[in-house]
Amino acid sequence: MINALTYDLPLSGVALVIGALYFLGHLPGVIWPEAFGRWVKSFPRNYTAGVVLTFVAGVWFCWLTATTDLGEMSGMRHILVTAWAVGAVLLIIFVPTFLAVRGLAFLLLLGTEVILSSAFLVDNDAKYLLTVLAYVWAVVGMILVASPFYLRDALEVALKTPQRCRILSAAGVAFGAVLLLLGAFVY
Repeated sequence: MINALTYDLPLSGVALVIGALYFLGHLPGVIWPEAFGRWVKSFPRNYTAGVVLTFVAGVWFCWLTATTDLGEMSGMRHILVTAWAVGAVLLIIFVPTFLAVRGLAFLLLLGTEVILSSAFLVDNDAKYLLTVLAYVWAVVGMILVASPFYLRDALEVALKTPQRCRILSAAGVAFGAVLLLLGAFVY
């Protein structure tokens, strides 16, 4: 069934999920900065993570194509879904370099629409925190799809010492906590 809105999710739920991901994703960097820093630095070239992230993004995009109103292109829906699925598989097979970064970038781009759809028509100024996050994700996602090595370079600088890792991870935990509080009590 084709819906007018792509996603019909409450902003509070989206904030809780994203907040939990930020909080739990950065918490190991506060507790074990050396081990976490090494793992994060290895992420850009982690082929297994790249396969999983790219596969999830490919399935998500195929689902969007299958369920979204495509206007004049609706007659070609089955061809487009097949093309996206084949494209995702070919990307996994033939572009293994920085596949994890590209998969993450695809998910950031897809996640942008989830945030913007949930914030649409919400009458609360606190929604702008998530709206700005969505646009940051969109810009970062586009940059990383085109130039995935930028993430590797940024991680090398950001995680040069365990102290930097702990500070940046603490900022991620704090941001996650803010989103959790907004999701639970404000939105």
